[in-house]
Amino acid sequence: MKISTFVANLITDDMTATVAFYTEQLDFKLTMSVPEQAPFNWVLLKHDTVELMFQTRGDFSDDLKINLEEATGGTLLFHAHVVNIAGWFERLQSTVKLAFPIRHTFYGMDEFGFYDPSGYLIVLAEAKGETV
Repeated sequence: MKISTFVANLITDDMTATVAFYTEQLDFKLTMSVPEQAPFNWVLLKHDTVELMFQTRGDFSDDLKINLEEATGGTLLFHAHVVNIAGWFERLQSTVKLAFPIRHTFYGMDEFGFYDPSGYLIVLAEAKGETV
């Protein structure tokens, strides 16, 4: 059995801020949207081989017939390997809500964490000598 892709479809309450954050801060490209012009209900954002989907709460609920007043999941953390962690930190530290500054972990990574506009935690990490 093979899985060719595994893409998160995340709920956002502020699609405009979400799209701006990922395209302006993290260099993602808006590759698909519904509708084709803003304001969007759903978007597909891509950076190299990484894809993320975001959907507004109301559209998600209507589309899947799920009551989002009830809990739909748990805590979510995105952990991404990057090259030049210091450069990423320098670029983002004054424009994002930091969760924690660069630290060296017991598992050999230098990493820092920050939140996107919907409150999802993103951790960028680099192993010494890594060439992603």
